[in-house]
Amino acid sequence: MSSDTFAQVMDYLQPIFMILMALSGIATIVLVLLQKGSSDNISAIGGGSTETYVGKKPRSKDRNLKIGTVICGVLMLLFSVGYFVLYLIWDSLAGV
Repeated sequence: MSSDTFAQVMDYLQPIFMILMALSGIATIVLVLLQKGSSDNISAIGGGSTETYVGKKPRSKDRNLKIGTVICGVLMLLFSVGYFVLYLIWDSLAGV
């Protein structure tokens, strides 16, 4: 692939990667804000937790929000690393 062709491809890919990174970042922020705050971790330090493991019920909504947050964060990471790698290739071809 010649440097001119790659430059044309990068002209199309750059805004797409930027939009995908912005959308995954916004989705991550929204998912984090939808999650409930948990003081269980703080009270466990002082021994203030009286709940037992048997008494806890699975929270599917909270679990799904956490999984969605991780997925969106990983997607944002992959989009940014992919864009950076393509940018490095583009920059090295432009310097030749």
